[in-house]
Amino acid sequence: MKNILIIDDDIHIGNMLEEVLTKEGYGVSRAYSGTEALLYLSLQ
Repeated sequence: MKNILIIDDDIHIGNMLEEVLTKEGYGVSRAYSGTEALLYLSLQ
């Protein structure tokens, strides 16, 4: 399964993207800022 990191501070847009991508079979992770995304990626 492919994983996608959604980086967006708008909760509604992020929720919509997560729903669509999950239905398409992707694993989805969320970050709400660039700093949070960099932290997430450094832990992978």
